[in-house]
Order: sequence, then C-alpha cells, then structure tokens
Amino acid sequence: MDDKKLLMDILMWILIIAAAITILWYAFGNSPPFELGLLFFLLGIYFQLNNTVYELKSDFKHFKSSCIESFNQIKRDMEVLKKK
Repeated sequence: MDDKKLLMDILMWILIIAAAITILWYAFGNSPPFELGLLFFLLGIYFQLNNTVYELKSDFKHFKSSCIESFNQIKRDMEVLKKK
C-alpha cells in the first residue's frame, strides 16, 4: 500500500470519527458549535474523494499503458500481414 494512500485513509477516518463525536456532543448539549462538527465531516469527505481520485489516476495509468501496448501489437501484426 502506498504511503500517501495510507496517510489519506488514516486522516479521513480520524476526521469522520471527530465529526461523529462532535455531532453527538452537540446533540447532548454544552458543546462546540455545530459548524465544527460539520467542518470535520466535510474534511473527512474531502479526503475520501481525494483518495478515490488518486486510485482512479493509478487505474488510468495502467489502462493507458495497456491501450498503447495493444495498438503497438496491432501495428506489428499489420506490418507482418503487409510483408506477406
């Protein structure tokens, strides 16, 4: 597992847990403002989306190299057919 992905996962879960604790604290009174819980939650969602985009970039790199290799194979096959 990539270090950046691991760090993003840990940070995302910490923020989501902090949001849940803050929202529960708000529900039972004598708490910090509701916006603080909302901020934690939104930051957790942001890191989750960022992590997803990072994974999609990695998948796209593999797809791109696979497509290039496939087209190169087709080119080689066409050249073999031309020589016959």
